Amino acid sequence: MKFTTAPTSDTTASRVPRGFHAALDLLAFEKVPLTDQKIEEIVEKMVKEYDKNPAVHGYCVKDEPGTSQFPVIAKIGASIEKRSKLTIRGIVKPPRAICCVFVLLALFFQTAFGHAKSIIVPIAAPASDVLSGYENGSYYQTGDQSQLFVGNLNQNPGKSRCLLKFNLANLPASFTSASLNLTGSFLAGPDPQVIKVTAYNVNAGAGAFTATDLADSLDASTYLASTTVTGSAANSGSQRYQFDVTRTVRAAKAAGWAYVSFMLYNQTANDQGGGPACVYFMGPYDAESPCLTISSDPSLATPALIDTPANDLLSGYSSGGYWQTGDQSQPFVGNINDNPGNSRCLMKFDVSSFPDNISTALLSLTGSVSYGTDPQVVGLNAYNVNVGASSFTSADLVNSLATSTPISNTTVHASSVNDTLFKFDVTEVVKAAKAAGWTHVSFLLYDQTANAQGAGLACIYFKGAYDAGAPTLSFTTVPPPNFPLKIVVPGNDLLSGYSDGSYCLNGDQSQPFVGNLNDLPGNSRCLMKFDISALGGPVTSAKLRLTGGYLAGTNPQVVKLNTYDLNVGARAFTSTDINDALGNSSNVCSITVTETAANSGNRLYDLDVTRAVQAAEAAGWSHVSFLLYDQTANDQGTGTACVFFQGPYSPDSPTLDVTTSPIVPVANGLCRASIHNVATTGPASPVELFASTQLQSAFACATGVSPAINPATAAAVRINLRVDSSLASDYLYRRAVDGTEAIELIGRSPQAVMWAVDGFCRDVLKVSWPVANDGITRVGPVQNTLAINQLGKADSADFAVRGWRIGDNSQGIFHFNYQICNWMARSQQSTLGTQIDQLPGGTDPRTERGFTMDTVTHSFFTMVPPSLYATHPEYFPLINGQRINPDPNGTNPSSTYYQICLSNSNVNALVLNYVKNTFASHPELTVAGVCQNDGNGGWCQCAECVAMDGDQAGTGKYSNRMIAFVNSIAAGIAQEYPGKKIGTLAYQDTVYPPTISAGANVQVTLCTSRNYMKSLTDSTDATNSLMMT
Repeated sequence: MKFTTAPTSDTTASRVPRGFHAALDLLAFEKVPLTDQKIEEIVEKMVKEYDKNPAVHGYCVKDEPGTSQFPVIAKIGASIEKRSKLTIRGIVKPPRAICCVFVLLALFFQTAFGHAKSIIVPIAAPASDVLSGYENGSYYQTGDQSQLFVGNLNQNPGKSRCLLKFNLANLPASFTSASLNLTGSFLAGPDPQVIKVTAYNVNAGAGAFTATDLADSLDASTYLASTTVTGSAANSGSQRYQFDVTRTVRAAKAAGWAYVSFMLYNQTANDQGGGPACVYFMGPYDAESPCLTISSDPSLATPALIDTPANDLLSGYSSGGYWQTGDQSQPFVGNINDNPGNSRCLMKFDVSSFPDNISTALLSLTGSVSYGTDPQVVGLNAYNVNVGASSFTSADLVNSLATSTPISNTTVHASSVNDTLFKFDVTEVVKAAKAAGWTHVSFLLYDQTANAQGAGLACIYFKGAYDAGAPTLSFTTVPPPNFPLKIVVPGNDLLSGYSDGSYCLNGDQSQPFVGNLNDLPGNSRCLMKFDISALGGPVTSAKLRLTGGYLAGTNPQVVKLNTYDLNVGARAFTSTDINDALGNSSNVCSITVTETAANSGNRLYDLDVTRAVQAAEAAGWSHVSFLLYDQTANDQGTGTACVFFQGPYSPDSPTLDVTTSPIVPVANGLCRASIHNVATTGPASPVELFASTQLQSAFACATGVSPAINPATAAAVRINLRVDSSLASDYLYRRAVDGTEAIELIGRSPQAVMWAVDGFCRDVLKVSWPVANDGITRVGPVQNTLAINQLGKADSADFAVRGWRIGDNSQGIFHFNYQICNWMARSQQSTLGTQIDQLPGGTDPRTERGFTMDTVTHSFFTMVPPSLYATHPEYFPLINGQRINPDPNGTNPSSTYYQICLSNSNVNALVLNYVKNTFASHPELTVAGVCQNDGNGGWCQCAECVAMDGDQAGTGKYSNRMIAFVNSIAAGIAQEYPGKKIGTLAYQDTVYPPTISAGANVQVTLCTSRNYMKSLTDSTDATNSLMMT
């Protein structure tokens, strides 16, 4: 498993790759009964004591946990997460006999995000802004006389309604949502009752409501939402009700209204006629008076709206015989009651304020089948007429189908859920309108089902301009930031020297210099390169930023910048590169460096190298290189002429600032990606197919949408998963080398494809699978839009063996558990541990995730079983003058704390034959474990065995003896099984460093506890020093 180097001031420790500087072992959890209260007490004390210690970067919760312990480990992890400020939490380590390092189970969290700000708009003047009364105007009262009431009480002659309005004068321009908040309760009549909220579509202004408003309110309003008010014991008293009125408020603001108005009425009272049915709401003088809550988040882009419904929306029949604007009705398409033509709907949006660098544009509509055929297909077209700000006309409606271009279709079903949100990707249409200089973009909706069937019912309604689900046109723009690419390794990425190669030094020894100082025999040059492999998209601009100044000689001097036209890659520059640089380069620009009072000291030079970087990217180069040389020094020959530039360790070091066009797999909630298993030979393996499903679920967690897997037609962003056995690293992910909006996740093996998916999910999607229960965790909020500017990572593990030996046979196979194996595959683990006599065969599920089987665990009792003692006691240890029977009762042959006689030639032959037979029957196995039995002691004391100990004899250390024996087995298989290895353990009595070397085909797994409070290379710690000796 991969580790990240922890920050440390210890320069010795910092040279240990990807090792934790410290982790704390929570041994307290192994010593007490773990009630929930006890967990909280221990974690609170532990975090208080250790969390601020700079050496502590994590907590090790449990050594060798069983699956039954996972629930309590989860509780411990949650408790740590609540309290700890550390990056790494909830760490678990596996069986020590499997990994040479602890496998750390890490949960990553992100600091809290900023929240949107809210303002409350109250009822300003109750006498003007609230009116309750009956529909016939026979009785009404303002809000300063009574609470708000709706319904019918004591069979009064009219059904009561309530109007209320709010002043929008202080509404922020960047508001993102609005909600109407009311507190009310059941009063009398049927239980429950349904209360409806509508938008009152009249510009009431600052004046008071009148009886006429009350009488006309139902006909002049648009339904928004409803709520059920219950009078049961469980719901008695006042309840708070909230209604989303964002669209209504936006429409009122767009129309220039100073106030927005709403109506409440009792649907139950309306339906039943006479009889009590009444609900009261708190009035403007009550503690929980009606209010409008406005949320504002300036960081969010504001979508384009149906601005003025009379102008921006028109529904009607294709013949032009009947039409109406959006402020009179919802948008509808289709055919109702065999009207003379099939209806269509035109809508337009003002895009004049949209920026030019739009990444995506999304049209959102909410609608449902109203009448007739189920389902129905609705077509969305781009209306190719520059309507501008003027209103649509019947001529637009008649001609719309002929003057439009299809975008996409959607199928609308009738169901119990009346309203469905439909999203359409209209990016190209909006971009085209912007490019043409249009202020508005227009769309046509029509019912293809109604068109096809002719007469007969087929109609769909969509939410209108005053509805909560009104049409919106939203956009995303991701101005790609500049990514400063720096000199990474000065020894490789920068070289200054003379043209004849007589004197060269790299950037970690000196600043870059160009020219001729002290009449040295050659004019100096400087080469530098930048890694561009991680760029996320096509380069749109690139600037090389250099800070430098005059040093000596001619004033001014001309310094030239060239592109070095060789694919140097990651290798270091050489003196040959310096010699050949001028002949292998192309001029980009020149810099004049002057030494005057006005220009003394260092100066920043911004050099446009866009075309050079684009050319390197197009050629598939991982690095782009540049040459600096002093033209003045070249021209004058001898004599001083020299300019220095700031080097890679300076605050003003050379940088390459690159702007790219992002990849956008998800735009405003719309999935633009699809996942593809690209098989190079034959069908994709089970682990590759598993990787594609895991990537799909990661997208769902991170963005709320799921890309299709292997669809017949690829989406705009194609994500390719494939194997490339020639890959230099274990895996990589990157943008497609052809520069298209495609992503490649490549593994050197089928298993490594899953590692590429895991790396991409953690680094880009910000999700991971932290525990072995198939649960997925997201860092931060859902990414409604995912725009990737930088994409490129190649990685390899530091340790070849990374895995667990699972102590579980509950699923019918020893050392196996589906969930743990899934988690291991997703955590870039390579190896599944098992006993050498329990290797999988055929379609064993242990092979489905691509694991290499690791048999490097206790095996002497398998290769030389205790049952042989009866006939060959000489195979077993001589202790205190007696050959020991490891299993005298014949009851426990697989668990023995005695070793075997390693000097016995027949024992050697038994083990060698066992290993050869294992390799023959399992050709996929690369390492066969030849390992001591568990426990301390039990070693043979015969003279021949003691002689194998060499200078460890009598010390209680047996690593020399073990390595000598394993070397002999490794030598015995070398010729017959080249490329195979013998694995063994440095464990307990053999953990000490041997004084003889292990064979070339011997692999040693180190199993020991170390002091994680100190660096592994800290010579002051006895435990760690012993390991490093």
